[in-house]
Order: sequence, then structure tokens, then C-alpha cells
Amino acid sequence: MISNLENLDECFAKVVGHNIRRLRENARLSRHDLARILSISYQQLYKYERGQNRISAVNLVYLKFHLDADYNEFFKDLF
Repeated sequence: MISNLENLDECFAKVVGHNIRRLRENARLSRHDLARILSISYQQLYKYERGQNRISAVNLVYLKFHLDADYNEFFKDLF
């Protein structure tokens, strides 16, 4: 059971990260620019996009507004 939850957690992070990258690119923002807007490091944004780190709910809200995206866009292809 725990193994399945870990796999789900990893899958979630990767799908959300992929969608963050897609939305950032659609907005024609560089990683550096978006990281500066969010007050996070370029490396942290890179880790979010690669699914290596999970993004906080607060940063997801900031992304929603700065990328002019619907929340559903972050979870596209997850379910």
C-alpha cells in the first residue's frame, strides 16, 4: 500500500511539474523570469518542473495568477 502511495506521489509531482513547464513556455517566460516573479531560485523552479520537488499550495496559487491559468491546467493528464 505504501509503495502505491509513493508511486502516486511521484507521478503527481511529475505531471504537475510537466504542466508547470508547459504553462510557463506558453506564457513565453523563461525559468529565470518566473522564478524571480515567484521569489524562488531558478533551481527550485527547475526541480518543480522535473517533478523532483512537490510544489506548495501557496506557490501553485501564485503560478495560477502569474500564468493566467485555470487550476485544472496544472492537473491535466493526471486523472
